[in-house]
Amino acid sequence: MFSPLIISPPFGNIINLDYATSVCGTYTAQKREGMYFRYLKTLRPVYKNGKNGWRNSIGLKNPGIANLNSSKVNGKILSIALMDQKDISLFLVKLEDYITNQKYNIKAIEINISCPNAKVNLITNYEINLLKNFGLEIIIKIPPAKSYLDMIDYYSQCGVRYFHLFNSFPTKRGGVSGKLIQNLYLKLIKKAKDKFENSIKIIGGGGIQSIEDLQIYQQQGADHFSIATLFLHPLKLNKFLKEYKK
Repeated sequence: MFSPLIISPPFGNIINLDYATSVCGTYTAQKREGMYFRYLKTLRPVYKNGKNGWRNSIGLKNPGIANLNSSKVNGKILSIALMDQKDISLFLVKLEDYITNQKYNIKAIEINISCPNAKVNLITNYEINLLKNFGLEIIIKIPPAKSYLDMIDYYSQCGVRYFHLFNSFPTKRGGVSGKLIQNLYLKLIKKAKDKFENSIKIIGGGGIQSIEDLQIYQQQGADHFSIATLFLHPLKLNKFLKEYKK
């Protein structure tokens, strides 16, 4: 199983901590070029009402699941996204190599259906059942859409227990993350927990930059806590990790 503290991409691809679980991805079936150039070109700080955040439009740039270095996913959650209905077969082949042959310790499979900068397919019950055959926990990364409770309801009926709430908030200029969206995400997480109670587990995140932030997410119903933009603030990161390890 994975730990309460989750390190989300892109930082989860390169950072490993003994007391946290990193997310590797998000990977698509086919290569999507320009990830690092796109990341450097589009990542920008944004400010509004005295709060800071980050905007990016990376758009799931990645080398494709066939080119994933096997050791890179060891001990991590593998995040994938389906861009086409036929993509599932390519993921199944790769997972067969990873899991059935017991080469690598994948903690869970996260299906990202919420990228604000790329059009991804919604996964169906049929595809979820195929992935469940590998015996791994399935996580659905839900978009902060008006229908998010309906999505959770549908996927929970498909046997999914873990939901990552949420990805970056979509805007015309790219996905916004960080403190700017924290209050909104806290309200949405509380609504989900109030509706589904203990039948689901929530990975909450959005602007977690202190232990106090983490505790607020916990109070609103999050069971796990995703950090990402915190890695862009070295002093806050150092303080957070020291306090978390106590």
